[in-house]
Amino acid sequence: MRDALAQQDGFPSFNLIHLTMGVKIDVSVQPTSPYATTRMARAVPAAFEEAPYARRLYVASAEDMILTKLAWYAAGNRTSDRQWTDILGMLQIQQDLLDRAYLQQWPPALGVADLLVEAIAAAGV
Repeated sequence: MRDALAQQDGFPSFNLIHLTMGVKIDVSVQPTSPYATTRMARAVPAAFEEAPYARRLYVASAEDMILTKLAWYAAGNRTSDRQWTDILGMLQIQQDLLDRAYLQQWPPALGVADLLVEAIAAAGV
C-alpha cells in the first residue's frame, strides 16, 4: 500500500483481501484528472454486512471499472489476460445495465477508444 501511495506515475494500485469472506478488493490511487474526479463522483455504495465491521463503502461503477481496466490493460502493453478477461466479463454480465453513453464518453480521452470497440465485439454485446 505504501509503495502504491508513493508511486508518481502509471496506475498505482494494491489489493485488500478479506480472508474470512474471500473477497478481494482492488484499490487504485486516484491521479488528479477530470476522469478521476468524475469516476469518484459516480461511485456507488456497497454494504459489507459482516459484524462487527459492517460498513458502507463506495466502489467504482461498472462503467468506470471497465474504463479503468481498459486503461490498465493499455498501460501494460495489452498483455494482461486477467485485465482483458475482467473487462469482457463485466461487459457480458452488466450489458443491459451499462450506461452506454457514459461508457463512450471517456475512451478517447483515456486513449482506449479502439480497445473498447474491440472489447465490446469480443464480449459479443
